[in-house]
Amino acid sequence: MRTPDFWGSRFLAIKCAANSSFNLVLSSASTDEIEAEWRRYLKVWAFWKTNRSPHSESWKSKSKSTATLSKAFTLLNGMKTKLGIPDNVVENAAYFYRKIVNAKLTRGRTMASLVSASLYAACRENNIPRTLDDIATAGNIERRILSRDLRTIIKKLGLNLNQYDTSSFISKISNNMNLKEKTKRDAFNILKRCEVKEITAGKHPVAQAAASLYIACIT
Repeated sequence: MRTPDFWGSRFLAIKCAANSSFNLVLSSASTDEIEAEWRRYLKVWAFWKTNRSPHSESWKSKSKSTATLSKAFTLLNGMKTKLGIPDNVVENAAYFYRKIVNAKLTRGRTMASLVSASLYAACRENNIPRTLDDIATAGNIERRILSRDLRTIIKKLGLNLNQYDTSSFISKISNNMNLKEKTKRDAFNILKRCEVKEITAGKHPVAQAAASLYIACIT
C-alpha cells in the first residue's frame, strides 16, 4: 500500500509543475488562456483530493474493509488449528465470508459468529464431520447464536448445503474413543441395515452414529 508520504510528494510535484506552467502563462497569455489554465489547475487539485488522498472517504473505506477481512481470516485460521480443518475447507469458508460481507449481512451480527457459520457451512459442503457444538466452542460463541446466523446466511445467500454422511461421524467418534476396528465395522453394518429398512430419514447424523456405535459395543 502506498503511504501518505508517497501521495504527498506526488501531489507536490504536480502542484509545482502546475504552478510553473500557470506562472508562465500569466506572463504572456490572454484572459481566456489564463482561465483555461486555471481550470486545468483546479482539475488537478480535484483529482488529487477525491481519488488519491489517503484521507479521502474512499481510501478510508477500503483500508477499513481490508483490515476487517484480515482480522476475520486470522480468526478463521485459529479455528482451523483447533478443529484440524483442511486448507481447502478453510478457503471455502473464506469465500462464504466474503459473500456475507458483500451481501451486507454483517450488521447486528458479530464477526466471530459469521466466521463460525461460514466454517460450518464449508464443513457441510465438503463432508468434514464437525458439529455446531464443535464450531461454537472453537469460535467461543453460543450455539444458539451460531445456529441463528447460520440459518440467516443459508437463506440470504441461497446456499444448498449437503447433509452429512453419518458414516463419517462413526469414524470420528470411534477414533476419539479409541474403539476397536471390529466395533467400528459392526457400527457401519448396523447403519447400513438401518438405511436398507429406511429408518434413517430425518434423524440427526450424530445421534445415528452414536446409536450404531453403542449397539455395536454391547452386542
